[in-house]
Amino acid sequence: MLKALRLQTAHPDAVIAIALPDVPRYRRLFEETRGGLAKLGVALLFVSEGGRVDPVGL
Repeated sequence: MLKALRLQTAHPDAVIAIALPDVPRYRRLFEETRGGLAKLGVALLFVSEGGRVDPVGL
């Protein structure tokens, strides 16, 4: 998270995202923090085991 915020500060016009495995635990954590991540301007990329990417918060 710190790296994402530092990148956002260094590149304010860029879209900053964090990639995580698409598992129920990370989906739940995202739902709990969705508002804060939106305020920070950080998106998430959920990556399935097969390689499919589901971008959220872009």
